[in-house]
Amino acid sequence: MGAARRSAQREPEPDPDPEPEPGVEPELFPPRVFAPSSEQPATPSDSAVSRAAATASRLD
Repeated sequence: MGAARRSAQREPEPDPDPEPEPGVEPELFPPRVFAPSSEQPATPSDSAVSRAAATASRLD
């Protein structure tokens, strides 16, 4: 019976392990959100906007 109780105590131990994993996932998500921003720097978008503004001014 005592061994069964020990095994029962060992079971909850694996449970806390999966919990940190979900906690790590959210940490990975923010980097993913920042990754696209780093992949798409503001300079290219700014240059595209400046080009659009230049074309718009030319059209005017």
